[in-house]
Amino acid sequence: MVKTTIDKKKIVSFFINNWGLILIAFVCLCFMFADIINHRFWMHDLNVYYRTALQFVKGDSLYKVYYEAPKYVYKYSPVAPLFYVPFTFISFELFKVVYWLTLTGIIVFSFHFIYKKVSNGQKAISKNVIYVLGMLILALHFLRELHLGQVNYLLFTSFVVSGYLYLKEQNLLGSTLLAITIFFKPFGLIFIPWLLLKRNFKALWFLSISLIILFFIPILFYPTWNGFIGLYKGWMNELAIELSHKQSLLQGGNHTIFSLVARYTPIGYLLTSTVATKIFQLVLLLAIGLLFYYYQKKAKPGNVFLLNNFAFLFTLIPLFSFTSENAFCFAGLAVLSILINFNYLTLAERIVSILGFICIGGNFSEILGKQTSNYLDQISLISFGAIALLTVLYSARLRGKM
Repeated sequence: MVKTTIDKKKIVSFFINNWGLILIAFVCLCFMFADIINHRFWMHDLNVYYRTALQFVKGDSLYKVYYEAPKYVYKYSPVAPLFYVPFTFISFELFKVVYWLTLTGIIVFSFHFIYKKVSNGQKAISKNVIYVLGMLILALHFLRELHLGQVNYLLFTSFVVSGYLYLKEQNLLGSTLLAITIFFKPFGLIFIPWLLLKRNFKALWFLSISLIILFFIPILFYPTWNGFIGLYKGWMNELAIELSHKQSLLQGGNHTIFSLVARYTPIGYLLTSTVATKIFQLVLLLAIGLLFYYYQKKAKPGNVFLLNNFAFLFTLIPLFSFTSENAFCFAGLAVLSILINFNYLTLAERIVSILGFICIGGNFSEILGKQTSNYLDQISLISFGAIALLTVLYSARLRGKM
């Protein structure tokens, strides 16, 4: 009887202390039921992964296989389907539920993990308030991830964990996890400059070995050399097609920092040739690299905010990549880090933070209407939000606060 009473108290205490996390899970589950009720429980991207895994198991072609519509074609590495193979033993309808619940758990875990590792016991705004505010800012991104069955938020959480493992000198685990993510999307390569700056050659060695091992795993399912090489030729071809579709720097809706500078400064008038454009991109990339070098150099050894080196890095991912607004979930560490340290910001930093939060997570077409939402997307408002967060991180770091 005593044991039962203690268990009940623990359960009640958990709910009281973590109601923000429970609310996040509740919102995700409500969104799933809403999709089911409204006959929108499609998860098109997950469908492509699932069907490609079926092709992978049979040793069939992975590329140029169209699912339902030409839009839904597999264009990632030959390694990624391997991680979906265990789920091919259940129906896709069941897999959708399993994946939604799993991704919901990962989202909840990421909020808790980031708060725990960034706050490090310091006095901050109530953690549940931070969870709720973080959810409101990032909901646009992780709910879209759930609806489509994408992997961006899964990669983001893996990056956070990998970064923490590197800080704890657990290089083998960190590099193995990072190598896996690279075969989904190459965003994880952004760690390499940080590892070089930290002279962590052991981690780079483990990363190289992990990439090589993963590279050859498909040969177990495609035992002939022609079949194995054919996989990577197919992937390279898809990458070439994808790159050929990328937008001009001067085109609306291009969310990269290169496009923002080209569109909103006189520099755009100078980009009259391919050579000029490449030189501009290289110079801007080097300038950002120097800013990051100085940013990470200002971090004090043992600083509890050291994880914010990665907040800065991850927020750069969507600003470097010709991708959709979905990738701005990588700004999640910056969002939560700023919220956790909000009490330590100046008034100007707080104002810029709030504006950044609105730009990052405020473009809900269901609220603003499709016309307004499309306009905000065309002017790349979300990119200005990411730059605002980077500015706050930099300003606070220079003051020794983050």
